[in-house]
Amino acid sequence: MGAGFLLRGLRNTTDFEYENSISQVNRHLVEGLETIFLITSPHLAPISSTIVRDLHKYGTKIDEFIPYNIHEQNRLSAISFRQSTLISFIQLFKNQEK
Repeated sequence: MGAGFLLRGLRNTTDFEYENSISQVNRHLVEGLETIFLITSPHLAPISSTIVRDLHKYGTKIDEFIPYNIHEQNRLSAISFRQSTLISFIQLFKNQEK
């Protein structure tokens, strides 16, 4: 893979225990691989990716829980998906007319 380091976020001591174990295994598997831990902003510490995915799945706005660039990327992907779906539908409709 060629990576020299991994960035991992820590919300609490439970995350640290888990991530520290994973980093030890990674270091054993890949010589020279370092893990860099980043502490989560206090207002986001109670939020997990699982919670955010579930909120999104059930249609809840998640903008305040994700970075702007991720929100914008998801918005653009959704627009692209809708456009490609519409184009596919139009093509299918035209093919059925023939």
